[in-house]
Amino acid sequence: MNYFYKNLKGRGRMKQISANIITWDPREDKTYLNGSQIKLSKGEVAFENELMSPGKALVTWYSQQNYQTNRNLAKLPLLARGQTYQLKLVATVEPRQTLYLKVSFYSRFGEVVQTTFIKDLQGEFEYPKDAYEYRLELINAGVKKVNFKYLILAQAKLDLQSGYCVQTGSSLGSKLAIVFNEPDLRALITTKPKTDTVIFSAYRPQAYFEPSVGEKIAEFVDKAEQLAFIGNGALSNAVAAYYSNKYQQKLLITPQLPTEKQLTHLPVKLSDLQATFEKATIYHRNMKIEDDFAEKLYENNMTQDDLRVR
Repeated sequence: MNYFYKNLKGRGRMKQISANIITWDPREDKTYLNGSQIKLSKGEVAFENELMSPGKALVTWYSQQNYQTNRNLAKLPLLARGQTYQLKLVATVEPRQTLYLKVSFYSRFGEVVQTTFIKDLQGEFEYPKDAYEYRLELINAGVKKVNFKYLILAQAKLDLQSGYCVQTGSSLGSKLAIVFNEPDLRALITTKPKTDTVIFSAYRPQAYFEPSVGEKIAEFVDKAEQLAFIGNGALSNAVAAYYSNKYQQKLLITPQLPTEKQLTHLPVKLSDLQATFEKATIYHRNMKIEDDFAEKLYENNMTQDDLRVR
């Protein structure tokens, strides 16, 4: 289970999950089966039922598991009371505007304390201070067909349109380290950056190639005298290599290199990155970003040990 504001493992770095990607698995999640035609392919669900009554739930997700009443898995993240969150459904609905989201909040004793309806497939809700658990439902309002990809549950302040976020250290000098977090299709994990460090995070790798990302990186390149692009996994290594090659700047990557298949939906080819990968510095995956990390990148006596957690 994912938790908002959860302290993840890692020395000196605080990570938090800013967005959760919720998937639908008819084999695990409570799904309306009577008369339904359901196909699960590559993580997406094609649901069709022209006889289903309006008001019924196609699928229900839970934040708490009650083994005495049902066997459905608890897939929703724990939320902070009194905080505002947003939901966005990524799906194709036929006819349009015939599906809406229902968020039900329950007390410790299983009583409904509040219900919120989101009818535009994207909206916000506040988690009640007296709520103990909650449930999400996709409600039929005359829908015939649904091609469900995923549902995003995120902090209200996060821009879900872009699919990424940028965080900068408390101060940025003339030598910068630009770090790309490995995309996670289950969540958008962010990290509090140190001095002279910029961190990009995304829940889909395509977001790193958005024009707005390129514009932000161009701004950092213009301001920095020296700069290094850093990846920390197969896909983020490819992203870092792309920008390193574009701006002819230092590149640091982990040993994991992407396959051609992993780059299928990205505007880069493995063959175009090979030469850049060969010139890159390889570092230990559990790197600790010190306050003076960017400075260390440019010291002539920098060794592999400078990039390892102490």
